[in-house]
Amino acid sequence: MRGIPTAIALAQPWIHAGEATTSIVCVGEVAEYLKSFSDYSRHWRAMRSLLISVHPYPLTYAIVHRYAICAAHCDPRTDRRS
Repeated sequence: MRGIPTAIALAQPWIHAGEATTSIVCVGEVAEYLKSFSDYSRHWRAMRSLLISVHPYPLTYAIVHRYAICAAHCDPRTDRRS
């Protein structure tokens, strides 16, 4: 979480209680983002360490569908009327 106090304060209780989850798609998105840093390997190790406590769900049709909706909302070329 790159030391962002608000994000850490929000997520830490979920992580400590074993309630935090993610999908493997999100892990891939984070890996892509981390690749932009010169110290990628350090950040990737930290991410892998976090994933000991936060289990990523495998891909399902529902997860891929939600990802497509989110990606479409982030893409200015997408017609969001449908």
